[in-house]
Amino acid sequence: MHSKFIKDESMMYRVNNIFLCLVIANQLHASVLLTGDSAAPSGQSFSFPISAHAQGNRDAFYVGALNAGAQDFAIARADISSSQFISMAPAAATVNYQEDVPNPLFNQGIALLEI
Repeated sequence: MHSKFIKDESMMYRVNNIFLCLVIANQLHASVLLTGDSAAPSGQSFSFPISAHAQGNRDAFYVGALNAGAQDFAIARADISSSQFISMAPAAATVNYQEDVPNPLFNQGIALLEI
């Protein structure tokens, strides 16, 4: 009985080693760089630092620029199914049914972002 236990334990050790080798060899790299503004350097989403960020309730992620200089990407949004950020702070906006009103968020730093 003792020799059978040793054989079973040895077999289990081999199975575990094979499984471990398969897991290590087949690692998944699921990270994807989301594109943002066109001036962003290679390997980055934005050409400016971000500070504020928030998770929306409908599978969207929002970011805000740390300082002025982000132009219309002062606030940006990425949907869960998208591979890019969309600018949310155009230079002009419609406010109280008036079109082309200067947007106070355009090119501003965003200190706090709450959705």
